[in-house]
Amino acid sequence: MFLSVFDMFKIGVGPSSSHTMGPMSAAGLFLDVLRARGDPDLARVRCSLHGSLAFTGKGHGTDRAVRLGLLGCTPDTIDPDAAEAMEARLRETGTIAHDGLPEFAFDAQNDLIFDYGPALPGHANGLILWALDAHGEKLATRTYYSVGGGFVVGGLDSHDDVCAELCARTGNPVVSVAYRLAPEHRHPAAFDDALAGFRHVAAEPLPILLCGDSAGANLAAAVAGATRHHPRAAIGQLLIYPGLGGATDRGSYLTHANAPLLTTRDVLSYQGIRVGDPRDERDPAFAPLRDTSFAGLPPTVVVSAACDPLADDGRDYCEAIRAAGGDARHLDEPGLVHGYLRARHTVDRARASFDRIVELLDELASG
Repeated sequence: MFLSVFDMFKIGVGPSSSHTMGPMSAAGLFLDVLRARGDPDLARVRCSLHGSLAFTGKGHGTDRAVRLGLLGCTPDTIDPDAAEAMEARLRETGTIAHDGLPEFAFDAQNDLIFDYGPALPGHANGLILWALDAHGEKLATRTYYSVGGGFVVGGLDSHDDVCAELCARTGNPVVSVAYRLAPEHRHPAAFDDALAGFRHVAAEPLPILLCGDSAGANLAAAVAGATRHHPRAAIGQLLIYPGLGGATDRGSYLTHANAPLLTTRDVLSYQGIRVGDPRDERDPAFAPLRDTSFAGLPPTVVVSAACDPLADDGRDYCEAIRAAGGDARHLDEPGLVHGYLRARHTVDRARASFDRIVELLDELASG
């Protein structure tokens, strides 16, 4: 069964892999731990959400994702029509029953805790699940980290639909470049792969227009900077809610620190995972806003989500390009959050923004 992000909305959880599908999967993994233990004294399961999962979990539906995971649902097999019935039974009985496990209690109000204290040390998105006996003694405890995006997950498949639609609507060929992911491959691995993609495409005679969203927008800007003097330099770049290495102690990083889908804590966590050496944070290939010159960059359009910690990065980047004599436009899309392209077929504002993005790509491509 294929489950789309729109199905996830139907069952009351958001499309963020790190805040919904990850916690749902973690709950399922914990059930496997309990089955393997085979402890007959199991009486109750509890869960605590930490860091970004706590601060933005209610907006994402992380709590419901955990409940559904404990009820045996998985992101790839869940039946949206059955989800409500399963939760209704849980509300009525306060217990969960599975083959291979004793029936155990789970109180959706008291056994799922939003811990607003410091994040867990491993990552901003952390959760702890533990099993108790009838006397409240711990039988088993597991800590899980749920990460998404931010140079950590994603790839050709996750963005294939967006790329295909851009290709169909603009009539231009689209080359989607895969890059190695952190933490297995730290900076500059992703940049090196994006640069290799540019060089491959530059061997062909067609003009090059760079485009990306979020982490991909960071890489597009980094490649634009590194290849500005290349004989086949890009004729333009369009960046969608990019993270460009702006100062995280001011502006939108504070105003929208706890925004849905991406928080400032998330940004800092992803940066920490991606960095291989503290000096990398000053590298324009890591943080394009750290460049010492913005002259010679191609015509640029940046589309930001207004309710996003990264919003000011796009504005500041465009201001730097214009100050260096270049051509740059910044669009700040009101009422939208980071990652809104996922909702371009269900949310009117996201649909309208995607339409504008298609038009802007046409403009840049035509020069």
